[in-house]
Amino acid sequence: MLALTLTLLVAACSSDDGGSEGASDRETTAAPTTTTMPVEPVAIAALDEKVEARVAPAAEFAPVASTIEARLGDAVRTDVTGFAEIIYPDGSLTRLDAETELEIRALSDVDDVVTTETELVSGRIWNRVEQLAGPDDAFTVDTPVASATVRGTAFVVDCRTSNACTFTVLEGTIIVAPDGGEPITLEAPRSLTVTAAGAPEDAVLVPFDAAFADPWISENADRDVEAGFPDRVAMYRSYGPALASLEGTFRGTRTIVGTECLDGPGCVPGTPVGDVAEREYTFTVDCSEGYPCTGQVDAEYRIEGEVKSIVVPVVGSASGFSYTFSSSIPVCYFGETGLGNYDVTWRYEGRPTAAEARGDRWVVTEIEMTAIVENIVTAQDPDCAAAGYTSTRETVDIAVSR
Repeated sequence: MLALTLTLLVAACSSDDGGSEGASDRETTAAPTTTTMPVEPVAIAALDEKVEARVAPAAEFAPVASTIEARLGDAVRTDVTGFAEIIYPDGSLTRLDAETELEIRALSDVDDVVTTETELVSGRIWNRVEQLAGPDDAFTVDTPVASATVRGTAFVVDCRTSNACTFTVLEGTIIVAPDGGEPITLEAPRSLTVTAAGAPEDAVLVPFDAAFADPWISENADRDVEAGFPDRVAMYRSYGPALASLEGTFRGTRTIVGTECLDGPGCVPGTPVGDVAEREYTFTVDCSEGYPCTGQVDAEYRIEGEVKSIVVPVVGSASGFSYTFSSSIPVCYFGETGLGNYDVTWRYEGRPTAAEARGDRWVVTEIEMTAIVENIVTAQDPDCAAAGYTSTRETVDIAVSR
C-alpha cells in the first residue's frame, strides 16, 4: 500500500500544469513486495538438571525447570551435568551436552524462505535436521572458527577444544565454511576439524564403532528414535559392510591356493596346494582415544596340532583392512639338539563382504581375506638341511563368518 501511494503521488505531481513535458508517457513500476510470515518460537527443554536460559525481556540467565519458549536473541546453557534440547517448529532439534552455550541468531520466514541460525559459543551439540521444504531454506550453526549449513542430516559440532571445532556428519551432507576460507562439502560418515587458523585437517571416515563409542552420541541416537527419526543402524546401512562393526569372533577356513620356491626350483612345500584348515579371528576395536578408532585382531591357528594365538594391530581403510605379523616356527627335530626354523611373515588383506543389523548394532557378518605367507628357512641344522626344507611363498584364501 505504501508503494502504491507513493506512485500515485508522483503521478499527480507530474500531471500538474507546470509538470514536465511527456510525463504522462512514463511507465511506473511498483516496488517488489516482501511477505514476512510470523515465526513460531522454539521450545527449550531441560533433559537433565542444571540448564539455564536467557529469554527476553530478562537480561540474565535463569534456571529452566520445564519446557519454555524462546525466540531470536535468546540463549541456553548447561553446566557440568546439564543436558538440554531445543525443538524447532519443523521438528528439527538440537541437543546440548554438558558445559555448552548456544544462542539463537536467526529465525525468519520471508517469502517462504525459512532460515534458522544458531551460534555455538562453546561446548558440543547434536543436531537432527528435518529435510528442509524449500530450495533456499537453510539451517546453520555458527562457531568461533567456522559455520556449518545443512538441508537435512544428523551431525555433531564439538567446540570443547580451545581454538578448534570438529564437525562430524553421520547422515547426509553439511557445508563447512571456515572463517576466511573456502567452503568444504562434508559427506557422511566423515569428521573434519577446523582450527582458528582456518586451515582444516583432512576429513576422516567414521566407522560405526567410532561413531557410537561415545555414550553421549549413543544416547542422542536413541532419543532421536523416540522423536521419529531413523535409528543408528538405518543411518549406517547405506554405507555397506566396510564401515560396519568388526567387533567379535569369526570362524571359517583357509585354503592354500599357490606355492612358489624362493631358493630355486625343486622345493617341496611344507603345506601342499589345496590344503584346507580351520581358522578363527577375533577383532576388537578401541575408540577410547577418539576418532579414528584403532583396531586389532586375535588370530588363532595351529602348528603341528598345537593352538597358537597372536594379537596384531589392524589398519583400516574405506574398503577394508590389513595387518602383518611375523613368527618363528620349527620345521624339523632330531633328538634334543637338531632344530631348524622357518621365519614366517604373514601379510593379510581383508574385505568385509556382508553386514546386518544385530540388536542396535550394524555388524560385519562375512569377511574375505587373502594372505601372502613367506617361509624363510633360518638357523638350519645340517640334519634339517638333509630333510630338504627350503624357503617358500604361499598364497592363501580365507573365508570366515559369524
